[in-house]
Amino acid sequence: MSHRLNKLNERLAATRHTLGWFGVAAAFTVLAAVSICARAESPAQDGLMLRPGQWTQDDGSYVLPAALDSNPRNWPVDGWYRVTNKGAVLQVSAVATPERGLPAFLQEIAMQQVNPDAVSGRGEMEAEAVDTRYIRVPGARIAEGRVPAVTFLRGALVPRLDHAYELSLDGKPFTLTVQNGLRNKAGVAYGDGALYTVRSGDETYSYHLQGGAGYETRILAAADLDSDGKPDFIVQIGDQEVLLLSSQAKPGRNAPAAVLAMQMGGC
Repeated sequence: MSHRLNKLNERLAATRHTLGWFGVAAAFTVLAAVSICARAESPAQDGLMLRPGQWTQDDGSYVLPAALDSNPRNWPVDGWYRVTNKGAVLQVSAVATPERGLPAFLQEIAMQQVNPDAVSGRGEMEAEAVDTRYIRVPGARIAEGRVPAVTFLRGALVPRLDHAYELSLDGKPFTLTVQNGLRNKAGVAYGDGALYTVRSGDETYSYHLQGGAGYETRILAAADLDSDGKPDFIVQIGDQEVLLLSSQAKPGRNAPAAVLAMQMGGC
């Protein structure tokens, strides 16, 4: 994260020298023309997770999810929640739907799409930005307020493979096991990615995470975000963060509810 902050500061300094008021104003004018029509609901109903920071489409920036096309006027403006990790709790609040245009965090991203050289960096400079995410999952009943979270030593958990973690969330026990790839009926690992298996009460379900192996994952947060009494997770795997929601899972293997990737190694 410090590398991205340093890089952003360098970009800000360069922008101040290369862009005058008229250049920045022009970018905002284009954005205003685009976002004034942003009230229409996006036809895409995929889950989304976004972060404050760089969306400039270059090395080290976040990658615009496929569910958001290149035209910000098609982006969904309602149904967003701000999730900030505060260790023992996740602070969750609904993002107000503006009467016109985009919510502020989407405006920041949209402006970078319009003019990558005019990065204001406002979102990344927020004190809580490194622990804040914006999520939108149609059909999920997202909790609000101070949502209890599993407390991990050092703030995150790098799971040991094939170890059954006996954990508790708000007084309710559950078991989490992380494995490499997928497993055949004989229990032998095969294929790419990581397999997260949760046993909560009488239910057992798994998530297949792509983009890295199980030993490369890191659990950034675990809490009941979707108000169903079972744990949900924000996990880092390779150059991605993924959102795992139990209300979107069925017995067997499931895909993440949302995926956020970073652009690494150039375009």
